[in-house]
Order: sequence, then C-alpha cells, then structure tokens
Amino acid sequence: MERNCLYCDKPIRFGRADKKFCDSGCKDEYYNSIRNLEQREIGRIDRILKRNRRVLKKLYQSNGGDGLFKWEDLVRGGFDFDFHTHVDDTVQRIVYCYDYGYRSEADGFYRLYKFSQG
Repeated sequence: MERNCLYCDKPIRFGRADKKFCDSGCKDEYYNSIRNLEQREIGRIDRILKRNRRVLKKLYQSNGGDGLFKWEDLVRGGFDFDFHTHVDDTVQRIVYCYDYGYRSEADGFYRLYKFSQG
C-alpha cells in the first residue's frame, strides 16, 4: 500500500508504517498552515469583540453610564450581536463584551452596564 505525504502528496517510500510526511520540512509546513488558519480566525473574532467593546464603551460614556440606547445606535457603531465574551444570568440577563454589557429592554432599547468587581 502506497502512502502519500499529507502536505506535498509525494509518495512516502521508506520509514514507519504510520509515517504521514515525507520529511520534517513538509511536517513543519503542514502544522504551520493549520496554526496560521487558526490564528487568522482567532484574530478576526478578536477584532469583532474589541469593536463591540469600543461601541459599548463609547455609548456608555457618552451618557455618563446611565440611560437607554436604541438598537440602531449599537448597529450604527458597527456592533455585532452574534459576538460576546460572556453572559450574566444571575439577576437579569446581561450580555458582556469584556467589561461592558447590555440588556435588552422594551421596544428595541438596550441598557448598558460596566462590569465592576468587588
């Protein structure tokens, strides 16, 4: 049974029966390419989370940390509701993006919160 390298697809002619790569260079390139794909995806998600935090922080500070904001205000700032870091369901459902969060109120309004420890 002929085996082929997972990276370059050349035949593997010698070595262990479970050998996956023709040489260490192909092995390194294969795993580097996987790691690069993962890092790009993590970077993309991190950029979205950071943008969400900036939008929440800006709206929170613009009103002195009090008040309601419309859904449109968040979206206009580039907020993506699909991404958040955690949810606090202890008393009321507050969705956080790092240290700033929001809670849905009536009629498309949101109340913003800043997480504080202690």
